[in-house]
Amino acid sequence: MTALRPAALLCHRLAVWPLAVLTLWGAFSPALIRLHQNQRRPAPSPRLPLVIS
Repeated sequence: MTALRPAALLCHRLAVWPLAVLTLWGAFSPALIRLHQNQRRPAPSPRLPLVIS
């Protein structure tokens, strides 16, 4: 394996971080969005019992 020049190594590292971030975002975003939507949704109001007289 050939040694990478310092500039090429820096470019490689700069390319790896965005890919890692995008991968993690793609993995966790559906759960985060679902969690956020559940927090915004108001709790259901309790229903009064039906009284037949």
